[in-house]
Formats: sequence, C-alpha cells, structure tokens
Amino acid sequence: TVSGLDVAAVVGGKDPESYDTVVIMLHGGGGSGEEWYYGRKSAYQAGWLGDLVGFKYVFPTSALEGRVWYNSFKNDCGLDDDCAYDIPSIEDSASRVSDLIAYEISQPQVGDAKKVFLAGFSQGAQLTSYMQIAKLDYALGGAVVMDGFPLPPLCDMGKGGASPAEARANATYYGDDMNFMLWHGEADSIFPLDLTEESYAGVFEALGVQDTLKVNHTEP
Repeated sequence: TVSGLDVAAVVGGKDPESYDTVVIMLHGGGGSGEEWYYGRKSAYQAGWLGDLVGFKYVFPTSALEGRVWYNSFKNDCGLDDDCAYDIPSIEDSASRVSDLIAYEISQPQVGDAKKVFLAGFSQGAQLTSYMQIAKLDYALGGAVVMDGFPLPPLCDMGKGGASPAEARANATYYGDDMNFMLWHGEADSIFPLDLTEESYAGVFEALGVQDTLKVNHTEP
C-alpha cells in the first residue's frame, strides 16, 4: 500500500530488482488494479510480458468508495463540462497518485521522473492527463491516455478563449518535454473520439505547447 492505494506490481524478467523503468496503470471507474494485475499477470506467465526485461508494471486501486478516481454528478452537464465533476475527489486521487509516482522515482533502480510512465483507461485516462498538466511540476517519461476527456480545469482550457497566460495559471506543468499518447477506440460512446481529440488539441493550444508528431491509425 502506498498513500492509501492498494498496489499490485509485476516485473518483467526473472530478477525482481532488474527493472529501471516503471509503468503505472490506472484502471477505469469501478475497476481495480488487481483486475488489471491478474490480466497482465496471466500475459506475463504466458511469456510476452516476461520478455520486457527492465520494466516494472504497477497497478494501483483507487482509495475512493466504489473504486472510482473521482465522484461525478448526475445532472445535465456533459463529461466535457467541469460541472460534472467533484473537484475535491479528483484532488484526493491526484495527491495519492502523486505520492505513488514519487515513491517509484525514489527507488534506487529508477531515480529519474523520465523513467516513470503513467497510463490510464477511462477515468484513469482522465486522471493521467490531469496529473501531468495540473498536478505534477515536472515531466514524466510519458502519459498514455486511453479513452477519456480532460478533467477540469483542463476541459475549460480546451474550449478556446483562454490566453496562454490564463491557461498556464491553472497548470502546474506545460513544458515542451511532455510526451502524450492518445489511444482511443472509434466506437466509444461515452468519450467520443472526435471530441476527445479536439479537447486535447485545445488544451495544448491554450497552453502554448507545440505538438511535434501526430499519428492516426485505424484498424480495418
């Protein structure tokens, strides 16, 4: 347990101390790190994850009731509006994940924020982008966002109208060394692909951050 988060972890290779890179995976709302762990653990036992020598995969479970990363309000707000979200619960989870990231960085095998990657699905995806832009004051190795809109205050940045100075006043980090990967399903009806892409493009534009590579790949 780290900062109240129950954590499961698996290390590629035979030596549990041989890793120097950490991937923290945040589950979706109502899920758990344990569920992700057993899925990846099975893959590890099957062989493919075990071949990734040097990597440690960390699967925390949210400490909030219902295993969500934030509480949402059932009202007329869309998930791209800040009125849909309970801000204190977002900050509670963000503080816990920040402590987990700091713990992993502090390990002697790691020692560098650039060797820690944060990835998340659905609510976990939303918290992932929040962590990099609105919680941490340094760049991770990368942030992998799998199906999730930006959380407030990021969602407001993405709607346009804010100057870079105004947007940066609500951010903790906006350096050009941030690395983001948006991994999104085309059939997602909760977080539509086009709106998600537009939202993040708006966030980066508002912050004055230049994206240097954009790849769209669609399976047939």
